[in-house]
Amino acid sequence: MERVVIVGGGPAGCAAALVAAKSGVEVLLLERMDTLSGLSTWCGQLMGWGPRQEAKLMGGGDFFQVWESLKIDQTSDLGIPDGNLTWDVTKVEEATRRAVEAAGIKVLLRSRAVDVVMDGDTMKAVTLADGTQVTGDAFVDATGAGGSMGLCEGYGQGCALCGLKCTIFGDRVATSRAANVPDIEEAKPKYFSMNFVHLDSLSPQLRQAIDDTPGGYSHHKIVPEEFYEIDFTSEWAHPERPMNIRWKRPDVEVINVGFAKTFLLLPLKYIRRIPGFENAWMSMPLAADGIAVKENSYAPHEVTMKVKGLDNLFVGGLRVGVYSGGVPSIFTGELAGHNAARKALGRELLTLPRNTIQGFFLADINRGKSPGEWGGEGHVDPRWAANGFDIPRLTDYAKIKEAIQGAGLMGVYGKKMT
Repeated sequence: MERVVIVGGGPAGCAAALVAAKSGVEVLLLERMDTLSGLSTWCGQLMGWGPRQEAKLMGGGDFFQVWESLKIDQTSDLGIPDGNLTWDVTKVEEATRRAVEAAGIKVLLRSRAVDVVMDGDTMKAVTLADGTQVTGDAFVDATGAGGSMGLCEGYGQGCALCGLKCTIFGDRVATSRAANVPDIEEAKPKYFSMNFVHLDSLSPQLRQAIDDTPGGYSHHKIVPEEFYEIDFTSEWAHPERPMNIRWKRPDVEVINVGFAKTFLLLPLKYIRRIPGFENAWMSMPLAADGIAVKENSYAPHEVTMKVKGLDNLFVGGLRVGVYSGGVPSIFTGELAGHNAARKALGRELLTLPRNTIQGFFLADINRGKSPGEWGGEGHVDPRWAANGFDIPRLTDYAKIKEAIQGAGLMGVYGKKMT
């Protein structure tokens, strides 16, 4: 039986595996850590209503449904009553494992891919850290664009004990780079600008305000005015590193995702000076003064997700572009997994047409910034409306379905090809 090997068990890798398995090929999912779901544990918010509906109409959307099954609350997004979802990050790993196991996907945990075996431009195998070679007919690089120990040390504050667990399981190695395809470097890395505060450590008054807010979102104008005058650069553990941080937010946003998700890019001693946070302690990262790093490079690829210059390697998730957000990570992973299965079976690769939301994103946006990539109010990428994707089009289910039907894509991901 033809085999697709997927490197990386985060949202993109799991989405790729779930779709590839539907084609009838054998799917092997490699993950360097001892858990699946990757940076799902950093997320907890699901937007992008239109692409989610497209994925489901195409016979995919399985990993979206994993997140949706953990719903805490739903609010309006772009005029859609249930468009914006907050979900429980504390349960996502278990739900991911159940979905992958139910699909019959073979998973190898603690299996860090460090090299590849090539025959010309065709990948033959992935080499693991213990020397094992895992062969396949097609491969997906879903290793992500999160920081490595080197990036976090060079640009951040050292190890933040974040969800990447590099110090335990080793740095991730991008499969396409191992195959001698250089990354496209777009910008200096960004920081993971969020902390997860345990809900029970907040004051009763603040916790009640969070519980009473529809959708799990709450904004609190409680930041001490003195914060605007402080140059926090000198307050970090390593002030010599290039982090010039000044507080610019008028309030604190708190999102209930099982933990209290905040965007408090501050040392812990300052977080605890904010009313309601006096006894705050971090659920993740464990070290509040540590800042992880992400999003500075990606693999050159075709709109089919095939890596340029290689015959049978595809990319998904943050290997596709330095955007934020789980929605494009998942649908690029799905396309990568589907086309890897097509390649393994000798079929023509699928290109999503530009009159679909996903197809337009891949062809024209790709490296857009979330949430503007979906046309969020106040930060709309003008390319969407200029090409007929205004907010009504992005949220009109009838037109979404019409485009998928017109392109002959209804159920395409769910069809067995063997």
